[in-house]
Amino acid sequence: MVGVESAEDRNSENLVFLFPGDFPFIKKKTSVAYRFATILTVSKLDEFLKSQWARPDEPMKLDVVMKIGEGLLRSSRVDDAKKEFYTHLTWQL
Repeated sequence: MVGVESAEDRNSENLVFLFPGDFPFIKKKTSVAYRFATILTVSKLDEFLKSQWARPDEPMKLDVVMKIGEGLLRSSRVDDAKKEFYTHLTWQL
């Protein structure tokens, strides 16, 4: 899981941008915040959903997911363990 932030934020990595139409809650040019990247267990995600800290939404388009993932692999703010986990998850795509 990664966060997003305004592309205008001075701490923004500005490696990958999302735009309106990429996902329903994206309303303006937005930067993926790789410094917040984390690996969630299914039980933790379920906990977030039950507490309404997170909410289900429509699936993200595969090309957007892949763009975010490619940025994760290039980011200097993501540790090698998270990069390896992502690579393991997506090796067949």
